[in-house]
Amino acid sequence: MKRSALILSLAAIAGFIFGIVQLFNLRFEAGDVYPKYSSFRADPLGSKALYESLESLLPTSRHVERWSRLPDGRGTTLLYLGADPEELRFPRHQLQSLETFVSSGGRLVISLVTQYKKRGAPPTAQPEEKLIEAGERWGFEVKHARLPKEEERYQHATARRLENDPSLPVELVWHNAIYFDDLGADWKSVYVISNDLPVLIERDFGSGQIILCSDPYPFSNEALLAERQVGLLSRLIGPSHSIIFDETHLGVREEPGLATLLRRYRLHGLTVALLFLALLLIWKNADRFIPPPIETQSNARAAAVAGKSSGFGFVNLLRRNIARNELIGVCIDQWKRSSAKRVSRQRLERIQSVIDGENKLPAGQRDPVRIYRSISEILSSRSIS
Repeated sequence: MKRSALILSLAAIAGFIFGIVQLFNLRFEAGDVYPKYSSFRADPLGSKALYESLESLLPTSRHVERWSRLPDGRGTTLLYLGADPEELRFPRHQLQSLETFVSSGGRLVISLVTQYKKRGAPPTAQPEEKLIEAGERWGFEVKHARLPKEEERYQHATARRLENDPSLPVELVWHNAIYFDDLGADWKSVYVISNDLPVLIERDFGSGQIILCSDPYPFSNEALLAERQVGLLSRLIGPSHSIIFDETHLGVREEPGLATLLRRYRLHGLTVALLFLALLLIWKNADRFIPPPIETQSNARAAAVAGKSSGFGFVNLLRRNIARNELIGVCIDQWKRSSAKRVSRQRLERIQSVIDGENKLPAGQRDPVRIYRSISEILSSRSIS
């Protein structure tokens, strides 16, 4: 019965752990726990479909580590999707890593999050003096166009192609009011919306290129299903041999730890084996698999000592500490301290006379049992003669 209970407990624990893992898997497969335009997100607002499509064609990875670990940019496109325009401010070391990546031949594609009016700058962990504005550094400014409203909803704009590139669509539905202004001389507009407001621009930077796209929709899962723009995506990614999706600006970072090392070196099987051995060790210590030999059982029965009651132990304790001729005196003394107050004066005088009479006898003739019986008769009698 004990072994069966242990097996059932282990099975219940294993089932509980399996259920918890399945619940987490269902939630993470949906991807709604990740920010918008994350390559981990599988709903319409994510970019997981684009990631998996590119992964089937080119070496594709995610950047979730420190910026100092950003690889060399030669032949590589870095997709920086769903960035808040107010957060295009970088610490000096991060901006230097980005510029080094582009200067070495990389391609940096930044798409902004959808906004129809300007919002205040979000709070940042770094002091303002340590952040460098990307617009001031690269020569552009983010502004918002006034798009028409219908039933309290902003209408989409139409983006028009400026380049004579037949691989690009002539017009696109643009799902954002952000455009770029005060462009430096190095920038070139690829698409503009009403009144020639640039919404897709690019410039050379060292041996690479920087591309700014104000609309994140073309990269989304919804766009790849409903309005796939293969020519535009091909132009944005360029002739690269590898693709990197940056996740750090969305708050998805890999914190180094034991679990990270286990995943990195694929030690899942070793972890499961160690847990299984630990469960076997607990089971072994909880119950015997092999019964003891018959000789051991018989020897154990022979060596067993019969137990005694608590009353027997109390009597042995009294015999060891109180002499026979002192026993009745000790009993009477303890009785006077605890229960004598509830006895009448006449009874106490009668008991004392019995004790005095017994003390007058020689030590050899004194009988504690006789005194005990006499005192019991005095206490149990209804009247005193």
